[in-house]
Amino acid sequence: IQLGSSFLQSVLSCVQSLRARIVQSFLQPHPQH
Repeated sequence: IQLGSSFLQSVLSCVQSLRARIVQSFLQPHPQH
């Protein structure tokens, strides 16, 4: 259970970081487009 909880926490942190990066990319204007 400890391994599972730690794994879930790490996954959640990774998801949050990825989500933040995606949101920033969407908010920022893309020079390519």
